[in-house]
This record gives sequence, C-alpha cells and structure tokens, in this order.
Amino acid sequence: MSGRVRLRWRRPPEHRWGGFVRALVYLGPGSAELQDRPAARLVNGDDVVVEVTGTGVCGTDRKILLGRFPARPGVVLGHESVGVVRDTTPSPTAATYSPPPRPPPST
Repeated sequence: MSGRVRLRWRRPPEHRWGGFVRALVYLGPGSAELQDRPAARLVNGDDVVVEVTGTGVCGTDRKILLGRFPARPGVVLGHESVGVVRDTTPSPTAATYSPPPRPPPST
C-alpha cells in the first residue's frame, strides 16, 4: 500500500455546543471520514466536559491509516487534545482541578 490516505468529508449540519461534534473516524486501511458524533455530557460525579479546540494526529494514528497498525473500523482517531473546560459536576475533585504549571520559556 502506498503512503496515501483518502479522507472523505460530508458537510456537517451547524454545530452548537451540547449537540454534536466532528470526529475523524477510521473506515479501513487508507480511508477515514469526518463524522458527527454525540457531544460529551456529564454522567458521573467527577466528570468534566472539555470543548476540544485542537487535536494532534500521532504516529500511531498515521500507522492505523496506512494499515500498519491494527484497528477496528469506526474508531475515532486523534487522542492528543487541548481544549476549554465547559462544564463540571458539583464534585470537589472536578471543580478544584487546576492545570499543572507551565515551564518558563527558554531564553
């Protein structure tokens, strides 16, 4: 198989927070598609809902797309994400979370 990957994209409906989110879904070797998936919601007492603003595609995702790493069709690719906390439960552990300090910039 060549190093080319085919991505399909269907124009999604207008997205609003709390409805659906877009996800890159693996369809099989060399094929993935942007699909609408239900947005996360609070279920357990220590849940936090994060609106993802960016996701990296790592080497494993690339190998999955190229058929060099086993994965089932339907799996959502991209797991190295950044985002904004949009909702938390009343649990103290969820409400008191603070991100780790950032290292100082190098000079």
